[in-house]
Amino acid sequence: MKATNPHITCLEHYSHRKEPMFCAGLSQLIKVGIFCVLTIFGAPKSGAFADTNYERLITTISSPLPEYGLVISPDGNTAVFTRMSGGWGNRENQSTLHVTYKHNNSWTTPKHLFDKSFKASDPFFSQDGTTLYFATNQSLNGTQKPDDDIWLVDHEAGKFTNPRPLTGVNSDATESSPVLTANGSLYFSSTRPGGFGAGDIWASRFVNGAFQTPENIGPPVNTAHGEWNVFVDKNESYLFVEASGRPGAKSSYGDLYLYKKKGDKWRAGISLSHINTTGSDLMPRLSNDEKIFFYTTSGFLKSKDTEILQKKASGFLSPPSKTLKRSLVVVSRSNHEAVALSPDTLEVIARYPTGPGSHEIATAPNGTTLYTPAYGVYPKPHDKPILPSQMQFTSEPSDTLTRITTTAKAAANTQFSICSRSHGVTVSPDGHVWFTCENEARVMELNGETGALIKDWSVGEIGSHILVATRNNHYVITSNVDSGSISILDRKSGTVKTVKTGKGAEGLALAPNHQSVWIGNTQENTLSIVRVRDGSVINKFPSHGRFPVKMVIADNSGEVWVVNSFSREIAILDFQSGELKEKLTFNSPPLGIHISPDGQRIYATFPRLNEVRAFNRETRQEIARTDQVMEGDGMTWATVPY
Repeated sequence: MKATNPHITCLEHYSHRKEPMFCAGLSQLIKVGIFCVLTIFGAPKSGAFADTNYERLITTISSPLPEYGLVISPDGNTAVFTRMSGGWGNRENQSTLHVTYKHNNSWTTPKHLFDKSFKASDPFFSQDGTTLYFATNQSLNGTQKPDDDIWLVDHEAGKFTNPRPLTGVNSDATESSPVLTANGSLYFSSTRPGGFGAGDIWASRFVNGAFQTPENIGPPVNTAHGEWNVFVDKNESYLFVEASGRPGAKSSYGDLYLYKKKGDKWRAGISLSHINTTGSDLMPRLSNDEKIFFYTTSGFLKSKDTEILQKKASGFLSPPSKTLKRSLVVVSRSNHEAVALSPDTLEVIARYPTGPGSHEIATAPNGTTLYTPAYGVYPKPHDKPILPSQMQFTSEPSDTLTRITTTAKAAANTQFSICSRSHGVTVSPDGHVWFTCENEARVMELNGETGALIKDWSVGEIGSHILVATRNNHYVITSNVDSGSISILDRKSGTVKTVKTGKGAEGLALAPNHQSVWIGNTQENTLSIVRVRDGSVINKFPSHGRFPVKMVIADNSGEVWVVNSFSREIAILDFQSGELKEKLTFNSPPLGIHISPDGQRIYATFPRLNEVRAFNRETRQEIARTDQVMEGDGMTWATVPY
């Protein structure tokens, strides 16, 4: 047994058989009031079986409580992991280290590595297995510090002795997630000053038997956001990191990314989007032979549990190629992003940053380029559902149009300078981009590639809001909320015709043949139908609810689905007669609405709940839901790699 530090030797020892043992110097420790740390003696001898896929190990350590951060000793006989005392995401719950041993044909029941009151996490074995590094907020006098430090404990044949703080590395900020390489270098995460974001990855070289002053490893690994759990292979050729808040991430809490080194520089990272979830994904680790990849996931945002998963490492060091698939893209007004969702499950595929308070979004004919103007007025962010009465709008300057390229290796956004308070946007079949200038009674036509102005259309009506374009490149139509009208822009003649429709004209939907347009008059709860070619009003009838803000037309069923936001309903009308067929009533106001290309699914946003829901058009039944889009509004279809 190695010599122990008398100030931190435990008061209580247990073997794996739970046989009590006694500490030397017990009375001395009691006098100085030092905390108890449990040292494990008598680890079982390794059996003959080879748990090469680690299924038995993961089954053994799994419990109703959250576990994360699994590491295995180089000889394969000892495994250490972190277990929480309660549900995931609750900072009041305590994390402690647990240990299990390979024995005969199984793994032993996990036990506390230290005393159960000793808060610790993030274990990692040195390359020779003689030292276990970990993070803890304990101090030498037994009290808890406000920040975590990196500690180490000696390890030999399953016995852990002499836990102590690591010298030369810790600061007054938090240090966590220690990882050791073959040459002794220590990588870890820290919130210390001198970083690029909320948390950064640092490295300390091991020279002449001592760790040197840590250095920030810099971009591209570290960003203005947060980098936390890290893993670096023994030869420092690739690095996995859990990062939070990055543009395009599936989760705001943490996604996993992979970096590879070229020469002595880390190359641009890639998201492990094929395993990242909307919950927390963290603690990337490799088995000692680097054939198995371990990681921890909570699975979804509100999960109270985590599980440790394993995959073949080859699939992560060389992630599978993505295929281009159709995705529903929804703008998040309050989170300033566009969120790509699986049309079947509404699982988050990608997130793309936008300007502040985007409300509408449109897709170019190529299917992979999106445009969304920054309106600048949006509800204050809220992570949890709120009541309509709790919503508060905020505003900030806005004069940009964001172009998103979904097929770029990283989220590729270009911003064009445009007018302020631009709300509506559409792309005509020839690829021209159109957007409204709400306060200036204008619609602007741009070259989508260069951002160059093609034409500035004066519509003469304040409050130009929503845009649609006919498929023959002939007409573009805008609603004018303030004047209760629409303006029909005739591209061939260069003229503009304005038609009064009703107070608060806002939502627009083109009929299947594009020869007429439906308008929702929000201030008088009516719907108008206008013939596009001459601007004549064909029909007008009740919306069968309050505030008909948006609608979609299902051409294969002869139905119009109208969002009556203030009455918290979607009214389903007959396309020919306008008669009410059915109403869907909800507990919160819907806002945006969209339809699948085959007309079989209807999608609606519920911004106060941060939800998007999918409905079977024929049965009216909800078939999918997500709460991952904060204050969702406009939607479009796009081709996204996943």
